[in-house]
Amino acid sequence: MNKPDLLGNSALHLCVKGGHKDCLVYLLNKNCCNPFSINEQNQTALQLAKLTKSHACVSYLESFLANLETTKNEKFIQNLEVKAEKEYFKIRKRLQYLKFTKTILFNTSLRCRRQKIWHKEQKKLQKSKSAFPNQSLEAKPTKDSSEKHKYFR
Repeated sequence: MNKPDLLGNSALHLCVKGGHKDCLVYLLNKNCCNPFSINEQNQTALQLAKLTKSHACVSYLESFLANLETTKNEKFIQNLEVKAEKEYFKIRKRLQYLKFTKTILFNTSLRCRRQKIWHKEQKKLQKSKSAFPNQSLEAKPTKDSSEKHKYFR
């Protein structure tokens, strides 16, 4: 239950986003989720509840955290906070990797499309040469770059 999705939202974050107080109560009472977990936008479930204006979730989370501080020792709470922070950095690394991979894939596909266009134009040029063998239809290279470089930038 503590595993986040791609955006770093734990089950607790998703309950708060949807305003499902009953699910929130169940997850926190069963100790399934870390109440200090942080999503990709660097928000805890309580901060997210305040942003979404889910008043029932805000009041329950505040009372749960106050009760947690009085009943549990400080080391336990610090361990939960440290775990949440480590998970946050894992999420950030994963998202950076995914964005980097997406950029590389996009650039590669763009280059492939340009190559296909260039090859199609070369085939058309070859066909037109064979249709009119006496005329010179070759593309004259410009001073800046050749015909091929226009597609492979």
